[in-house]
Amino acid sequence: MTFKYSFIISFVLLFGCARQNYYQADALVNSSVEIDNEPSENKLYSVTAGRHYQKNKIHELIWGQHYRQVWATPVPAPAIDIKYILGGLQPLELGGGLQSTSLALKNNQGRIYTMRTLDKDPAKSINPFLRKTFLANVMRDQTSAMNPYGAFMVPTLAKAAKIHHTNPQLFYVPPANNGLGEFSNHFAGKVVMLEEKFTEKGSLTSAFGQAIDLLNTQTFLKNRFNSYTHSADQLAFARARLFDVFILDWDRHVGQWNWAQVPAEKGYLYEPVPKDRDQAFYRYDGFIPWLTTRKILTQPFKALRHNRQDVASLIYKARFLDERLLNEVTKLEWLAIAQELQAELNDETIRKAIAAMPEPIQNVTGENTYNLIKSRQDQLPALATKMYTLLAKKVTIAGSDEKERFIVKRSDSKTLVQVFNLTANNIDLPFLFFEREFLAEETKEITLYGLGQDDEFMIEGQANKNPKLIIYGGPGQDTINSTAVVKGRGKKTIIHDLPDTTKLQVGKESKFRTSPENQSEEYPRTTE
Repeated sequence: MTFKYSFIISFVLLFGCARQNYYQADALVNSSVEIDNEPSENKLYSVTAGRHYQKNKIHELIWGQHYRQVWATPVPAPAIDIKYILGGLQPLELGGGLQSTSLALKNNQGRIYTMRTLDKDPAKSINPFLRKTFLANVMRDQTSAMNPYGAFMVPTLAKAAKIHHTNPQLFYVPPANNGLGEFSNHFAGKVVMLEEKFTEKGSLTSAFGQAIDLLNTQTFLKNRFNSYTHSADQLAFARARLFDVFILDWDRHVGQWNWAQVPAEKGYLYEPVPKDRDQAFYRYDGFIPWLTTRKILTQPFKALRHNRQDVASLIYKARFLDERLLNEVTKLEWLAIAQELQAELNDETIRKAIAAMPEPIQNVTGENTYNLIKSRQDQLPALATKMYTLLAKKVTIAGSDEKERFIVKRSDSKTLVQVFNLTANNIDLPFLFFEREFLAEETKEITLYGLGQDDEFMIEGQANKNPKLIIYGGPGQDTINSTAVVKGRGKKTIIHDLPDTTKLQVGKESKFRTSPENQSEEYPRTTE
């Protein structure tokens, strides 16, 4: 039956035609209203984020009710004129992902801001041919699963949770007199949010404490794997990621983060700075959306995974960062963070966050949103436990381009992994920069990457049950010594390295695999 329905859906999507002029022509509810030549924040205009998402009951039953009423509800918003706001803003360049349109702007003090449309066009992300089919209509229609004003609730919640955040403001962009020049066609007649852009040293504020710079994810990761003196604040990242799941924000790929560089005892610590909260409080309902969230469909089609609101789907797009930056956080630490968030995200904070949405939207969905957030607050320990369980199954631990010593101590039901930095002259004492004990019932596989320099791997101990250990030595003259014994079938230590440059002393429990290629190149340090 599921196959039959999916075939019918696929036929309709691919062979129907896309609707022309899908989006509302202008956000203004009353097109006859005149816009002042010099807009003022004190004068408000009645606008809608997306009247085109309002459909009849049959459509809602089939394709989902989502937040259609929210999109179509008139709200008051000031008109923006960037020549005057924040002391005057200068347009820089267009940006945005595959769906949204954004514009970077700079004020007279050099501070960067971004203006982004509330509405999206997900059809931009598919093949040009498919954009002409009914599939484009469906993808655009499902934008209504987003709460267009959800991002305005996040600052209150994030502040209480001690997580860095922006402070978006709502505006209407009039067709004329907006100071956008050549960029006007991209924004004219639309509802937008304007917020700070934390991308460089000049963007730092007192909220960043002792931070000395702001970096993008690619630069931070290059620093991290270049030297052990650059490391992520894993507890802060775990808090930020649990917060993401709490607010149902599934779109947390590498481009959704910046990093505050903070001086530490040994080098620098990097604090996560989330951005782009467009997907917060995502809601998916309706018969066909329900059908496409069945695992029989979402397993082969990974792009649909975010439609399921279980933890595995919510964290899927952030798996690249989670693997690299949450490998040291223990279950007890996850639960402690969850309990702290439960206390911080109390009823008063939740009510205050809902009050940040326009008043007409509060009247439409305020109580439902409160019940949703309150329910998520109650679930925080369970959500944290599920995140930990998923991430603990297979763990990757990478060194850096400096010389390191990896020590693995096996014992019944437990595996202790420690990573020390070794000085080139071996005079200074080794510095421990990674340590975690893994439980056999939680972790099935641990992978170690030596990356650069002459690394050392020491595996010892005896156990009846232990995770499989995979070692990639990388370039350099590595030393690998394995005396560990793990009972059971199959070899539990698999070593990948170059035979001519590896000093190898292993027992029967290990298997050595050679490769003519540099093994460290197999480890993606960044997404570039």
